[in-house]
Amino acid sequence: MKTPSKLPLVCAVLVLFISCSDNESLKFPTEAEVELMYASSSSTKNSSSSSEKSSSSVSSSSAQSSSSAGGSFTQSSSSIIDPIPMCGTTPYNSEKYFCDTRDYKVYRFVTIGNQVWMAENLNYDVPSNDTDLCYNDRYDNCNIYGRFYDWTTAMAIFSPCSNKLFAVSDCGATVSANHQGICPNGWHLPSHSEWTALMNFADFENDNCAGTYLKSNNLWNSSENIPEGLGNDGFAAFPSGYGYTSGDSYSFNNIGNSVIWWSISEESEEKSWAPTIFYTSEDVNFTVTPKEYLLSVRCIRN
Repeated sequence: MKTPSKLPLVCAVLVLFISCSDNESLKFPTEAEVELMYASSSSTKNSSSSSEKSSSSVSSSSAQSSSSAGGSFTQSSSSIIDPIPMCGTTPYNSEKYFCDTRDYKVYRFVTIGNQVWMAENLNYDVPSNDTDLCYNDRYDNCNIYGRFYDWTTAMAIFSPCSNKLFAVSDCGATVSANHQGICPNGWHLPSHSEWTALMNFADFENDNCAGTYLKSNNLWNSSENIPEGLGNDGFAAFPSGYGYTSGDSYSFNNIGNSVIWWSISEESEEKSWAPTIFYTSEDVNFTVTPKEYLLSVRCIRN
């Protein structure tokens, strides 16, 4: 007898979610959950099919083995199912996500033009470091908006480089193209030119609306005559705000209103070029930002 497929079970689960969507205790499955259920059912189905094929060919395989001199090994003809990738204990779809093996966080990525970008801000907690923080020191903000880093921490170079007393020759020389910095292996911090390439591709109609295309379609505060973010390219720029030094501590500002990312490109020994999106504008602009500020990080694949 053929082993029944498990796929109807997944469909049944989906039907349960749909038919009960008005019940506050139930929620629609996320994209990742649906992919995981489908992968699980496909794996079971293929496994069952392979078992049938293997069973039906036992006699022929045995005959081949017994007729071979010395009873030589006969390779099974059943197909091999690729295992679901795991990031620590978390399964993920490697066609849309990648695993940061430093802390086993899973990040979504997106291809835009000929570039592959992280589709969310980096949220890596640097060991023994107090310049990578969550907005208002709330961990739940890191889960949504990612973590903030000063320029030195983002570049993963020695801390005095954020001090204005150090010249470009002392610090800038340690940063070059495809500089990994704080990014996961296989990824690097973008340069001014790489950010510009992204903006130019997003602004495909040359109407200075790259920011509107790159913004997420939620979490942004509204502004008169400025449309909501479209989020249709998958980049999902969330309005994370930024942090800045306030005496011996840090203060935070502009969540819901803006996002500013680091680039490796320095404007001077004290400042760096930082692509910025404001809720009052449809475009993306480069701002000259002091290196001691706390900004978001997006990585681009090598």
